[in-house]
Amino acid sequence: MAFVLLTEQLVLIVNEQGQPLKQDALKKRRWSWLRLFIGVLLSVGGLWLVTRQVSWDAFLDAVTSADGFLILLALIIVIVTSALKAWRWRFIFYPPERMPSYKATFWATYLGQFINNTPLRVGELARAYTLSNETNVSTAQALGTIVVEKSLDLLMMVFTLALLLAYGLLPGFIDNPGLIALTAFVLMGLLYVITYRTDFAIRTAVWFAAIFPERIERFIVRLATSGLKGLAALRNPRLTVILLGASIIIAFLSVLVPYLLFLAFELPLGLAEAALLHLALTVSINVPSTPGRIGVFEATVYIVLAWLGLDNGPLILGYALVFHVVTLLPQLVFGGIAVARSNWNWRDANFVE
Repeated sequence: MAFVLLTEQLVLIVNEQGQPLKQDALKKRRWSWLRLFIGVLLSVGGLWLVTRQVSWDAFLDAVTSADGFLILLALIIVIVTSALKAWRWRFIFYPPERMPSYKATFWATYLGQFINNTPLRVGELARAYTLSNETNVSTAQALGTIVVEKSLDLLMMVFTLALLLAYGLLPGFIDNPGLIALTAFVLMGLLYVITYRTDFAIRTAVWFAAIFPERIERFIVRLATSGLKGLAALRNPRLTVILLGASIIIAFLSVLVPYLLFLAFELPLGLAEAALLHLALTVSINVPSTPGRIGVFEATVYIVLAWLGLDNGPLILGYALVFHVVTLLPQLVFGGIAVARSNWNWRDANFVE
């Protein structure tokens, strides 16, 4: 899940001015090569899985026979969803007079998506860093709001799991009502503590930070004291309703995209199956892969659809590739524009090299 990516990015060491510091170059280089090697293996394995028994004539027929209007509509919804995520992000900043402009959050959101499709995969840090450069928002505060954003997304995932449980669509290893209920309870409890018991949350963060080296400790304390200010938005009933409403719409639109593509390819699947596929793809974000998740994305779609009973390999491959293009194209186009127009510089990411 996206929380894992964000956590990995937050452990980077920063100096007192908040700028990335170089860690041991050899260690990072080894990890980068290992991650790339694993990613290439998984991507190649994924492509082999989805193409091993495919008739290419049947594949081309499946793609050309798909409903182009529904594919275009799915593409538009992907763009609208990212735009709504940028709008929601803006409202997490508090008080309202300190909200960054929608233009700033829109382009920072797409820049983060673009960076996450490169070997760097530090999109959350990149968009926080870029927003800080272009507005009066600190990087720590921006990161704090991203934590709230990911918490809302995770909450929507848990509720989606509960709905899928009611439809009996969950695999056996997660078909556990008690575990899902416990996860929802813990998450909502955590949101309550960090929102309404912020002082306690900060003291806990300071205590936790003490076990790390001094530089990391300073960063965690700074993130806790400055970043948790963004959580004040959840204390405002009106803003809470806005954020929850936007999160519900985002979750629905994210499920609507694979469903529309089901219709475009005339697959006999509904919204519940689309929700299951969306959740599987969200989890697969954490799997090492080549840039753009080539191979891993297609393999995830193939495994889910095969588990749902579909056995038409060319049709599944056509669906998976079109679905991948529909989700990836806006991130590359708008993200590329965001990189070109912003103050982002690839040297800003030298802490992952």
